[in-house]
Amino acid sequence: MDTRHGLMELGASIKRYCWLTLIDNPVPPPNDTTPPTVTDTSPPRQPPPPSSVSKTANVTATFSEEVQNVSPETFILERQIAVKKSPPKYVRVDATVSLSDDGLSAVLNPAEDLPKGEYRATITTDVTDLANPANALEEPVVWTFKVEK
Repeated sequence: MDTRHGLMELGASIKRYCWLTLIDNPVPPPNDTTPPTVTDTSPPRQPPPPSSVSKTANVTATFSEEVQNVSPETFILERQIAVKKSPPKYVRVDATVSLSDDGLSAVLNPAEDLPKGEYRATITTDVTDLANPANALEEPVVWTFKVEK
């Protein structure tokens, strides 16, 4: 009976030690190594591009996971300028950029109505998820669209 009681006390001590060790030294979650992706855009980026977008349209992007570092420097809208040389040249459109509260979508709002022309939207690889260390978009996401009268 003493041996049995001793084994029960030893078992209880081991359980208590394991529990305290787990509390004091929690197992860290595995590292997130999956980069975010852009899952949807407006205007759509899939070919063919929409025939025409309203001059008052905002440009939006939806992400596969919560992101950070979204700003006018990382979510860019440019207007193609009329030049006869190739490749075409672009000028940046003044705009504000906001990230949704949940970090899953961003809106680029041009400061003025967009004049007729061709536009290029770009999200740079400076946009990252919230992992530590952060994962960046694997490559810039670029799409084009037209604004007509």
